[in-house]
Amino acid sequence: MEEERNQQGNPEEMNHEEANNEEVKEEASAGEQNQAENPQSTPEKGKAKKKKNTLKEIRDWVLSLAAALLSFLLAAPRRHTLAGIDTTTLLMLFTLMTVVAGLRRCGVFDMMGRVVARRIRTRRGLAAALTAVCFFLAMIATNDVALITLVPFTLLLM
Repeated sequence: MEEERNQQGNPEEMNHEEANNEEVKEEASAGEQNQAENPQSTPEKGKAKKKKNTLKEIRDWVLSLAAALLSFLLAAPRRHTLAGIDTTTLLMLFTLMTVVAGLRRCGVFDMMGRVVARRIRTRRGLAAALTAVCFFLAMIATNDVALITLVPFTLLLM
């Protein structure tokens, strides 16, 4: 008999569970009503905001391009100006940026970040280590090579 009562459950507990279920249903319906009354809280607002940001970025890019073309037309480059462009240096920097992007996609910077995170515990230590690496790398290579190599790694650590 005691087992039958345990299987049926205590009527007070069952009423308490039913009351909780009804409260949950009421809260859910209230949430739906609030969402219907306040459309700003819908996920569509996030999409609209993202689209608005994208449009701003496109507008800024187009304005920047127009300003660059306008400045180019107003002060057209002369032969000695064009002769001063070192295409070898530009191609080498482009190649370096491509290599750094490839290393980033392959996960080399992630692996290096895990190693650094295991060994260096404080922000001050991290700042000192990154400064020292950049300092010594700039001794071996040029400043721009050191920065192009280390900036993506530093941004990953932040």
